[in-house]
Amino acid sequence: NPIFWSVKRTSRGKLDLLDFIARANDFGLRSILVEGGSTLATSFLKAGLVDKFVAVTAPLVLGNGVAGIGDLDVKSVANAIRFDEAYDFSSGPDRVFIGYPRRGRK
Repeated sequence: NPIFWSVKRTSRGKLDLLDFIARANDFGLRSILVEGGSTLATSFLKAGLVDKFVAVTAPLVLGNGVAGIGDLDVKSVANAIRFDEAYDFSSGPDRVFIGYPRRGRK
C-alpha cells in the first residue's frame, strides 16, 4: 500500500528537504536513495544532506547532454564539494565513482 506524507514547502515553493528527512526518520527510514534528476540531486547536495555520492559514467559523448547535477553555486575550485574517502572501479564499459562528502566544503 502506498504511503503519503504531507511535506512542508519553503518560502520559494520547493519541498522542504529537512522536513522530508524528519518525516522519513520518524517513519524509521535511515537511508534514502535520491535519483530524481539534477534538480533534486542538486538540492540535496546544496543542503548538505548527502552522505554517499555515486556517479556512473559511460563511454559516450553527448555534447550538452542532460545535466546530472545542476548549479551548486561553486565559484572556485576551493569551494568545491570534496570527499573524505572515495574510490572508483569499472563495471563493464562504465566507470563508477563512490565518495563520501566532507561536512562543509573545505
